[in-house]
Amino acid sequence: MKKNQTIKVLLAAVLSFSIIAGVTNSFAENTIEPIIQLENKKLEGNLANATAQSTDINTSENLTKVKSAMKSGSITLRFKFNNKIENGSEAVGLLSLSTTETSNKYAVLGVKRNSETADQILFERRSNFGPDIATSSISLESNILNNTNWHTLTYTFKETDTTNSNMTVYLDGQNVGNINVEYTHFNKVKDGFNIVTLGGVEVGTNPLKYPMNGSMDIVQNDDQIKELHTPTDVVELPEMTKLWEKGTKINSGEESDDPDGVAVSMYRIPSIVKTDSGKLIAAADARKYHYNDWGDIATVVRTSDDDGKTWNENNVVIDMPTNSNFDKSRDFIEDGYYPNSRRTQSAVAIDPVLLHADGTTYLFVDICPESNGAIDATSTSAYEKIKGKWYLNLYDRQNNRYTVKENGVVYDGRGNRTDYVVQGYNAETLTSTSNGELLKKGVNVGNIYLNGSGTKSGELHVLKTVYVWMFTSTDDGETWDQPRDLTP
Repeated sequence: MKKNQTIKVLLAAVLSFSIIAGVTNSFAENTIEPIIQLENKKLEGNLANATAQSTDINTSENLTKVKSAMKSGSITLRFKFNNKIENGSEAVGLLSLSTTETSNKYAVLGVKRNSETADQILFERRSNFGPDIATSSISLESNILNNTNWHTLTYTFKETDTTNSNMTVYLDGQNVGNINVEYTHFNKVKDGFNIVTLGGVEVGTNPLKYPMNGSMDIVQNDDQIKELHTPTDVVELPEMTKLWEKGTKINSGEESDDPDGVAVSMYRIPSIVKTDSGKLIAAADARKYHYNDWGDIATVVRTSDDDGKTWNENNVVIDMPTNSNFDKSRDFIEDGYYPNSRRTQSAVAIDPVLLHADGTTYLFVDICPESNGAIDATSTSAYEKIKGKWYLNLYDRQNNRYTVKENGVVYDGRGNRTDYVVQGYNAETLTSTSNGELLKKGVNVGNIYLNGSGTKSGELHVLKTVYVWMFTSTDDGETWDQPRDLTP
């Protein structure tokens, strides 16, 4: 595989949420083209909000694509609820099809949360007036869904004949069950639908049925995703050791960390490659004090020369700056505290992806400034193109725009040179050796990737969005070059 082909494929995987059109036989030989992409939908449990949040998908073209996926394809929903059910149960519609003709005709993909009994994944359809309602469900353990964590739910549909389909369901990457979707259960009514709704079921002028309060992203894929979920043969692996365990220490030298190293709370999102020399390189998130997709997260790498039997010590490739008000006093998982909207006072390096080609190892990492990570990301460009070259933009507290140019010198919106300099900045890579330390007349005035109320926040800061950085190594993961920002 050539380098340019390899990198193109990798980037398609890094950018997470997309809807895939067409079927391909090789990821290396075909470009993956998104056909629908919906992100950061905030659902408030009422009809007006659900209708507004569904505008992008509720078109005749997208309706056809959703119907097609429910016949033979795949739909993935990433979601979280705003609160936990303390008493009783709650049925929630994640994605539904309905019609303007009648309030008694719909099909819905959803879940049921219970305070005491097992949670469930639901599939329900109603075909006409009266009691003609059919519901299929898959039972889960208690409190799997009754929480405020992010979850990923994938439905894959495979048409077995002209009157039947089989639906396989995956929750957070695990196969949790199958449902046979017979002609009388779903196909009987699907052709009459003309409304697609996120976060409930639109049934005419009636209140929203199965309303959802929470957040959602949506991915719809055709047969390609279904193939990825096909079970593979189980093979016996050679003797190996565990790569990362809770408590395995790292030491990035970050201020206020334990100088003897941080016993990492959770390692997540591993990636692994084998180099031309036969060495294994593995990368992962080192989520130092929590499990969330934001907060103090470093990217670490380990290598093995004996096919994974033993591994060298953690090598911290990137640990973005953390603000002064981030609480490092305890391991929140160990203490039974699961913060979903707190401990955001840090920039983030997250979701590493490794690739090796022609003697070079590539490490792709998503970078987020101090925030809730991708949840707070804006679609506004973080850069300015001047005479064919991209430059990074910065902003002050009044949202005035500045531009970082050669040698890290910062210019204001009128093109005037300021007293600000980003330390160690490279205008070619759009990154800095200091990871964003900002100087004013030679004095440190914070970090451009920190923007909150802590004392390390920069007087100027980058836009809250997701940046894709690429590190390279030509010595099998022992050392890594300064990252290059691939985002613009």
